Amino acid sequence: MVNLDDAQLTWDSLGTFLQSGHQLLAYIKKVNHLKLESSRVYENLRIEVDHLRERTAKADHLLEEKTAEISEAKVQAVEKFKVSSEMMDLNIAFSKEAFQKRYKLCEDRVAGKFLELDLDFLYGDVSDEETGPSAIAATLVLPK
Repeated sequence: MVNLDDAQLTWDSLGTFLQSGHQLLAYIKKVNHLKLESSRVYENLRIEVDHLRERTAKADHLLEEKTAEISEAKVQAVEKFKVSSEMMDLNIAFSKEAFQKRYKLCEDRVAGKFLELDLDFLYGDVSDEETGPSAIAATLVLPK
């Protein structure tokens, strides 16, 4: 009977071993399936990342183009304003104001240095011929 028990124990051990082997095979299949699934997911994500990188590169290129266009438009706007009548009017107004301030400053200095000097002749009536545009200003051609 002892032999029978040994034989039974051997068969039981073998059964347990085969059952463990079957479980190991099932786990290996599951791991291989998960590896395959994870590699598919990885590949899909890699494709998506590549697509996003392409879109980012296109967006960067478009940004550079638009920035260049804006810079060019700014330059053109400034150049157009420089030759406009509005800019000319601003220059004339500024020049008149600057001249008047410097003239007043010089007048005050002369009056301060020469207290007995009568400067009323500066404020008398002036003919149109004296105040008309100079020959240089009359022949000046304005850019368009």
